[in-house]
Formats: sequence, C-alpha cells, structure tokens
Amino acid sequence: MVWKRAWWIAKYNLNQSKKGYVLSVLFNLYFSFFIGMALRRVLEQQPGEHEWGDYLMQDILMLTSVSVMGFVMSKEYRNYWNSDTITKKLAYMRSLPIRIEELVLGRFQTLFVCLFAFAPILYIPLYFVAGFGSHLSIVHYVEWAITWLGIGASIGGMYVVTEMGWSGKHYFWFCMASMIGIVLLGVMGAVIGVSYVKATIELVEDYGVLIPALSLIAALLLTRLWMKLTERRLRTRDYAR
Repeated sequence: MVWKRAWWIAKYNLNQSKKGYVLSVLFNLYFSFFIGMALRRVLEQQPGEHEWGDYLMQDILMLTSVSVMGFVMSKEYRNYWNSDTITKKLAYMRSLPIRIEELVLGRFQTLFVCLFAFAPILYIPLYFVAGFGSHLSIVHYVEWAITWLGIGASIGGMYVVTEMGWSGKHYFWFCMASMIGIVLLGVMGAVIGVSYVKATIELVEDYGVLIPALSLIAALLLTRLWMKLTERRLRTRDYAR
C-alpha cells in the first residue's frame, strides 16, 4: 500500500510540466555534446599528456549533469528561490491524508524515474560525440554509464533532502554551494593531473562489472540514508514562507 500510494505521488510529480521535459531534454543534449567534445580530446591524448583545460571542463560538466539528471526543469524549479513553490506544494501535500514515508518515497521514485529516462539522452549522443567506439567496447561503455548513473543518484539524493527539508532560499544557496564544490573538485583534479571521468573509464576497463555494481550499491545505501534524513526533517520543518 505504501509503494502504491507513493507511486501515485510520483506520477503527480511527473505530470506537472510538459515544458519542463523539453527543457530537460535540451539540457542533457547540451551537456552530452560539450562533455563529448572535451572527452574526445582526452581520449586521444598520448600517455603522459595532460591537457588540464579538457580535464577541468569534462569533469565539471559531467558532475553537474549527473547531479541534476533526476530533476525535471519544471516551473517550480525555475521560480523556487523567489516564490518558494516547493514549500507551498509540500504544505498542500502535508494537508492531505498522506504519510510522510509515502511523500518521501514518492519523491525519490520521481528522482529515479527521471534518472533512467534522461540517461539515454545524455549517454547515447555522448558515445558518438566523444568517439568512444575507438577506445571502449560497448559493454564497458554501458558499465561506465551505469557507474555514473549511480554517482548521479547518490548526489541527487542530497538535493532532494535540501529541497524538501528547507525553504526555497536555503535550497538556492545549497545549489550555489554545490556548484562551487563541483568547480573546486574539477580544479583540484586538473591541477594534480587527474580526470575523474577518465579514471572511471580506466576502472571499468580494469575491473568490469564490479565498478558499476559498487556504484549502484553505494547509491542504494545512500538513498536509504537520504530518505531517512528527509523524513526526519519533514516532521520538524516550518512550512511557512
């Protein structure tokens, strides 16, 4: 019953904005192209070469894209920082005979549906733009994509906790802080000559299915943690703007 009622909430969330889906598709295609262009140059480098600009660009874009892949760019996300539409929606949902567990599960179901729906839009064009066919087998590429899908689910869960647990202004500043964190991670990797994207490719080549399996297991464990934190926060947060 809990899963059934949560799925009703997920469907309600998914049916909110047709325009949002169009923007999300364009958003993922944009990232697919520019990640692919930077990654192509990295994949074609000779051993010992280090193009820090390409490392920086591909890592920042990849981390950003997978972090928000589970979200539809609907109107509530375009205006949340000003009108706090997410808090208004939560206040309405809390006034209905819906358990907090169902509300949270429904939101995370929405996250995972969007992740799996938008993943092909990012990864299929990326395969061709980056020229993966000359460097990686199809099996390894699928394993690599699943690895990053798990990373995206792990990071996306943090956004859900903040989205549901705090006001729109708090969520806005969390998003700004997370972007700064991603940029700093990218800069750090570029400075020391490490590409997170390239490193995951090498790990998949060396260890195969073990890497995506570990990524998905970590995502499931972290999702459970994020859900518990969200439930706890919803029981105590202020729904007034």
